[in-house]
Amino acid sequence: MKYLLILTLFFLINSFTKDTNTILTEYYHNGKIKRIKSGSKILFIQSGDSVLVNVYQGKVILPALDTINDVNVIFCFNEKKLSFNSIHPLKLINRQNIKWELNFYNKFDKKSKQIFYRIKDFSKIKTIYYWKFEPIEFGDGTAITVTILKDSLM
Repeated sequence: MKYLLILTLFFLINSFTKDTNTILTEYYHNGKIKRIKSGSKILFIQSGDSVLVNVYQGKVILPALDTINDVNVIFCFNEKKLSFNSIHPLKLINRQNIKWELNFYNKFDKKSKQIFYRIKDFSKIKTIYYWKFEPIEFGDGTAITVTILKDSLM
């Protein structure tokens, strides 16, 4: 009986602490992992409403989103602003634990050129950044990539 009570308590604690709305988040700059500085924020914009979320110890608590309208997301990490537009909300609302990787490249060495092997001419590119969705429990990840050309205003 004592073991059953302990097992039940363990199950309840585990189910309450496993929150799929809390997302582990990592930030990479030119292929090297960087600590996400305190004060880093993420802005979620949906249907004219904005929600600003703090990143705390590499974790983000996803705000309530409707499942119909697309979301614009702006990451304000370490003096960088990474903007992703028209993200379907079901991409963000998960049924399992997931990790977000934010990758920012503004220098293209041999290793990074291998990552972006489809690009033939790097001389015209100022910045590439991407948001990678890595499922922790099952399935394959996906990524959304943004390329900024040197002659653009961004």
